[in-house]
Amino acid sequence: MEHVKAPFRVVCAIDSRMTYGLVVLLGSLQRTSFQPFRVTVGYLEDSLPETDRDHVAEIAAALGVPIDFLRLPHNPLFIAQGHISPTTFAKFLLADSIPEPHLWIDADTVALPGWDSIQDSILTCDEREGLVVAERGSIGSSRSQGLPFNAGVLGWPRGARRDWATPLAA
Repeated sequence: MEHVKAPFRVVCAIDSRMTYGLVVLLGSLQRTSFQPFRVTVGYLEDSLPETDRDHVAEIAAALGVPIDFLRLPHNPLFIAQGHISPTTFAKFLLADSIPEPHLWIDADTVALPGWDSIQDSILTCDEREGLVVAERGSIGSSRSQGLPFNAGVLGWPRGARRDWATPLAA
């Protein structure tokens, strides 16, 4: 019997303001993928009405993208910080809820051909390494803004997650 590779999980989080951004991401993921994938969309309770979830699910079905939604509890540490909404921090709750390897992609991202090649690095990463990150540019360049990686694309390997609440509360 032939072994069929399970679709790799892509994870993101949205609120009602990001539904259109997410469907653009879904379309770009589908059009540029070379390997099977599925999407889990996390949302903080009461931030994504059922009508929005239904709309996204309908578009995902038309694209042939398997999708599911995961309701997440509010956390008092998740506060708006300038352009960063509380939904941004849902990546930590999702990582805690999904111990299997997965790829976090910000919902306002457009995928380019080859995006799914990162899954091999995530699947072979030792859990002690913690994360697989996408390079953002060289440190000091105008593109990097001082950061050596892009926090909008994170590969979570299999295994237990590190404590994120303590540093966030500090």
